[in-house]
Amino acid sequence: MNYRQALGEAIRDARINLGLSRDAFAEFTSRSYVREIERGLTTVGMDMLVSIAERLGVSPVELMLVAEARLAGEELKAHARMQMKQLLRRDKAGVWNPVTRKSAAQGLKGSKAEMTQAKVARLQGAGLSQAQAAKTLGVSMRTVGRYWLKPD
Repeated sequence: MNYRQALGEAIRDARINLGLSRDAFAEFTSRSYVREIERGLTTVGMDMLVSIAERLGVSPVELMLVAEARLAGEELKAHARMQMKQLLRRDKAGVWNPVTRKSAAQGLKGSKAEMTQAKVARLQGAGLSQAQAAKTLGVSMRTVGRYWLKPD
């Protein structure tokens, strides 16, 4: 079984257990498309997953969590607990911290360059030479020279 099939089964099982026919999704898709999704024959786009989840009265995350537990061969409760622990561990590590539009546009390389520039300016202001700043930051003299502020 793959993820697409496990997700389809989770959707099917919820639909049947809630007493809904495939016609319940007619306002946003066809019966045949729902059947393909439930059989794992097609990939579900995010907007469609959200619509299906809303109609079922669950969240898309719940459907995906059920699918993941089935794929892992784990009991839903145990799988959900493990996922929550991982989520909170990553949150504590700052993985989910919001990134400003500017930082996102700069990308990782641009963000690092901006941080290096700020560090070089701070060390320059503290009176260090370019060589001392390079050694302190563990970067090349060329990198420090790129960000070294020239006197007016």
